[in-house]
Amino acid sequence: ETSEDFQVRREKALKLSWERCWKKMVFRDLPGYPLWESQLHDVLQPRFAELQSIFVHYCGNSIQGTESISNATKLGLMETLVLARDTALCTRHLNEDELSRHFAIANNQSMIANSGSSERHHKPAGGAQTGKANKPKWYDPIAEAIAKRANKETPPQDMQLNLFEFINFLVRVAF
Repeated sequence: ETSEDFQVRREKALKLSWERCWKKMVFRDLPGYPLWESQLHDVLQPRFAELQSIFVHYCGNSIQGTESISNATKLGLMETLVLARDTALCTRHLNEDELSRHFAIANNQSMIANSGSSERHHKPAGGAQTGKANKPKWYDPIAEAIAKRANKETPPQDMQLNLFEFINFLVRVAF
């Protein structure tokens, strides 16, 4: 394999990684969205390789002692604060508490993006009222909802940023 072939494969992989990250980012809660979305894309895309390198560098600080490669390729709050100190990101207007808040918001954006309207969970597909006729007269929908909520396990907050969440975090800090 020549160095040119390697470079072409690397650029294709980088482009694919960028496209995956961009699709997962959520900015609709930021002021002025979507007016600036295409400009943001055009600014971030050529710098994606550098952003990815920064992300990997700070993930490298947490590789020792992790139980899986998945955890070693995420950026925790402590590593994010180290990045902020290294880059003098913290100022009197943007302190560590504000950075922690932006971290939490960026971490939750993927969950928000994957969730939809709560209405879709209550309406059967096609608008048909299936299942109501099968319920006994003593059926109590409130009791059923309480029982489902009690039995439902909520996934723990991961408190770590993936690459797309990291870029989302940087955009939020910039705003």
